[in-house]
This record gives sequence, structure tokens and C-alpha cells, in this order.
Amino acid sequence: MLKVLLKKQFLEMGQGLFRSRKTGKMRSRGGTIGFLILFAFLFLSIATAFYGYADLMCVPLVAQGRGWLYFAMMGLMALFIGVVGSVFNTYNALYKSKDTELLLSMPVAPTAIITSRMVSVYAMSLLFTGIIWVPTTVRYIVAAGSGTGIVFPILMLFILPLLVTVLTCLLGWVVALVASHVRSKNAATVAATLVFLAVYYVVYFKLNSVLNSIVRNSDAVASVMKTWGYPLYRLGLAATGDVLSMVMVVVVTAVLFILLCLIMSRSFLRLSLGGKQAKAAVYREKPLKAAGINAALLGREWKRFTGTSIYLLNCGLGLVFLIAAAVAAVIKADVVRMVADNIGELVPGADGLAPVVVLAVVCMFTGLDMITAPSVSLEGKGLWLIRSMPVSTRQILHAKEKLHVLFNMIPGTIFSVVCSIVAGADALSVVLVVLAALCFNCVIAATGLMLDLKRPNLNWTNEATPVKQNLSIFLVMMVEFILSAAILFGGWLLGSLAGVRVALLVITVVLGAVFLLLQRWIDRRGTAAFETLA
Repeated sequence: MLKVLLKKQFLEMGQGLFRSRKTGKMRSRGGTIGFLILFAFLFLSIATAFYGYADLMCVPLVAQGRGWLYFAMMGLMALFIGVVGSVFNTYNALYKSKDTELLLSMPVAPTAIITSRMVSVYAMSLLFTGIIWVPTTVRYIVAAGSGTGIVFPILMLFILPLLVTVLTCLLGWVVALVASHVRSKNAATVAATLVFLAVYYVVYFKLNSVLNSIVRNSDAVASVMKTWGYPLYRLGLAATGDVLSMVMVVVVTAVLFILLCLIMSRSFLRLSLGGKQAKAAVYREKPLKAAGINAALLGREWKRFTGTSIYLLNCGLGLVFLIAAAVAAVIKADVVRMVADNIGELVPGADGLAPVVVLAVVCMFTGLDMITAPSVSLEGKGLWLIRSMPVSTRQILHAKEKLHVLFNMIPGTIFSVVCSIVAGADALSVVLVVLAALCFNCVIAATGLMLDLKRPNLNWTNEATPVKQNLSIFLVMMVEFILSAAILFGGWLLGSLAGVRVALLVITVVLGAVFLLLQRWIDRRGTAAFETLA
């Protein structure tokens, strides 16, 4: 039975290579080969980037006789990427698989289910750690030359993923334990993802300076590693060929893995089948407020947007960037003001055009919120529900646009006002920046809706398909980028000739006219296209 379960797990892992997630049909041979080539190219591109990071440390540390420190730091990086890259996949694979109840209804031991899923987690961990450890080993071989010592880092390629499996399964178990006590799963998912993104970007932007600092202060780092990072010290020694350290790493990893299996076997049924749930909501009688048709439709769109974590995360991150940028502008007000005062030295003829730059920045951030682009496709097979209600098609489509505009309007206005004031803009320029940003917001909302009406995808089984595999979203991103660049260039050109106020006024009028044209298409042809959908 374990063999059958393992086969099922690996078929599920590889189904994306051979079966289209959009249509559910098997890919052609050419499509499969093309997908494999694309995957290999992506893997090699990332591995090449990490080879560059390995190159920063390898030669100087090996020359100092501290190859173990090189492997310890790169091993730490591999563990970090492996854990953060697969922890949520591990949670879903172990506890949230759709076939859990079906398998448990059969004469299948829970231990066999756990084992098969942990093997798939190991395979995923091997992929994530290998993308760092393979270039790490290759760079070491190039620097140290051939010899028996190269066998040990190759062996570590298969030991590190087991350690990552232990860590990710443990974190997945913690996530499952927390999720069983949380009422709003989507809120928890969004919060955890935002924390992960924050950590990721901090590590990404600091990584190069940290690696250079390690090389410059290798004596101090080595001393600290031996004292406070003893497990990493032994891991590094094991990779350089120390037999005793290799035995210690293998034994400790095996013991941790056995302990993890014991913990998971005791709680698997309770966590995978629901177990203890959050406290049920208690109904309290209160007056019911009636809402108008437009408000009800807007509330419907809002609930779908906030109730689907993948929709919210992929089409609403601009809000986070806008708030973060506004806070950063206040904290670094002196830097922003200095750049605004000296912008003419950076760009000829750009004196006093800081409000145009603020407008271009807010347009780029609000353009990341493409709420309308997948909104029609997300209706899916439930389209008939909204079509059967006593509401007009125009009201349905306007509700989708309103959600996009309202979601971006408040943070966009805050960012525009804060940054413009910090940059020293006068009151009229601030008002024009806010109006132009609002018009841009309306243009992006109408553009996304128009593109999705032209190419809707209603035949999906997973909400990730219309959100992550939607051509409309890609096209809206391109429109947003081109339009933001055009605003920046056009504002500089007009501002240098007629002043910043005239430039902002012309941009606002042009964006407003474009929005009216797009809205006219939606109200006429767009409504007709929506009514023909089935």
C-alpha cells in the first residue's frame, strides 16, 4: 500500500508538467517538453544567481583554511530557503489534502499516509535546497580541486533536505495546530504571507552586504560560530570531509526525524480532520439594516476579495507598498526633501517637478492592485447566480470597478498627500496629484475589467487559475508600467515648458478622457459581452 501511495504522491507533484491546470487536459508532447525546458531554465537562472553569492565567499575562506565556514553559511542559507519555500506547501500536503478522508475510510494505516506525504515533502525540500547547495558544491570543487573531500558535500546534498523536512514538517504541524484554533483561515494566511514577504525582502536586500561582512570579519564570525552556532560548525566540518562531524550530523538528523514522526502520528487524525475548532460565533439579535442594490453588489465583491487569500495577496499588495512608502517618506522626510530640491541636477529641466515623480510612483503602486482583471473569471460556474438576480448587468460591472477604486483611493490619497507635502509641493499641486492618481486608478480598473470581459476563463476548478494564470493580469501590468512611464516622461516634458501645475492638469484631463472612453465601452459592449457568457 505504501508503494501505491508514493506513486500517487509523485503523480500529483508532477501533474503540472503533464496536465494543464487551466483546462485539466493533458499537455501535448511539445507542450510538455516546452514546460520542462522553461522549468530547467528557471532552475538554472536561480542557481546561477546563488553561484554568484557562493563565489563571494568561497575563494577567500578556502584560502584562509576555513572551508567549513563557507559551507556553514551556505548551508544556513539553503536551510532558510528550503524552510520558507516549502513550509506552507508542507502544511497543505500533510494536513489539507482533499483525499485525506477518502484514504482514511479505506483500510490504509495513517502511518502509511504520513510516510508517503513526508517523502513528497522531502522531494520538495531536495529541490529547494539543491538550488543553493548544488552551485555551492560546484564552486567549492572549482576552488579546492578534486579529491576525496568532494564526496562529502555531495552527500550533504541528500542530508540537508532531510533536515529541512524535519523543520518544515514541524512548522507545518505548528501551522495546523494554530489553524485549528483560528476562526478566519484567510486572515491567518494573509498575515503569515505578509510576514514571509517582509522577511524575504529584508534578507534579499541585506544578503550581499552580509556576505561581504562575513568575508572581511571571518575570524570573529568563525569564533562566534564555534560557540553559538555549534550545529552549523559541525555541518560545515562534515561538508569539508570530517568523518566524525558527518556521523554526528547524520545521527542528530535521524533522531530528530524519528521524534517528528512520533509527534505527527499522535496528532495527524485530529489536525487533518479538523480537531478542536475555534469557538463558534454566538448569534446576538440586533436590528437588520437593509442595503441598496449597489451597496449589496459592492459588499458581494468585497467579501469575495477579502475571503479569498490568493486573490487578496496577488491583487492587493499595492496597498501594503503604499502604506509602507508613506511611512518611509515621513521617517526619511529629510532625504525626500533633499532629492526634491536637487531633482533638477539629476534630470535637466526637472526643477520643481517633484509632484510629477510622486504621481508616477503612486501610479506604479496602485497599478499593482489589479482587482478587476480576474473579477469576471472568478464568477466561474456560479455566474448564473448573479445573472438570475433582479439587477442590471451594468450595476454588476460597476460594482467590480468601484471595489478597485475604493480599495486604492484611500491609501493612494494618503501617499500622494504625504509625499507631495514632504517634497515641498504647494496646495494646488497636491490636489492635482490626488485627482490625477484617482483618474489613473479608474483607468486601471476599467482596463482590467475590459480585458477580462474579452478573455474570461469560467471553467476552472481552483481559484488560483483565474488569478495566477490570467492573461488579463499580465496585460494590465504592462499597461500600468507603460502608462506610469508615459506620465513621468510627459510630466517632465510639459513641466519643463509650462510648469508643474499645467503638466498635472493636462495629465488629469487626459486620464479622465481615457477613463470615459473605456467606461463607454464597458457600458455598451462590455455589458453585452457579459450577458452572453455561460
